[in-house]
Amino acid sequence: MGYTSHKIVLSTVKLPPPPSTNKICYNNRMSDFKFEEENNLPQTKPSSKKESGMVKWLKSKGIAKSEKTAQLILILVIVICFGISLMLLADTLGWFI
Repeated sequence: MGYTSHKIVLSTVKLPPPPSTNKICYNNRMSDFKFEEENNLPQTKPSSKKESGMVKWLKSKGIAKSEKTAQLILILVIVICFGISLMLLADTLGWFI
């Protein structure tokens, strides 16, 4: 019994470049799925943060002059409301004599 050697020849085929549109191409097989990206999209800056409604309201009424001041005022209001709630709960449960 003898061994036979086989020579495997691989050839490459040069394909044309894909079009520069952002699209998904589907074929019958999942292995043929490919996503083409568009490279010439304009560069955009990330959108800036929007002010919340309460911050805008505090600034429009003249209570706060900047966004940072308005945020500090809102935090203070939350702390005061939390303290009042804790005192009412303590009074209801009889923690105070």
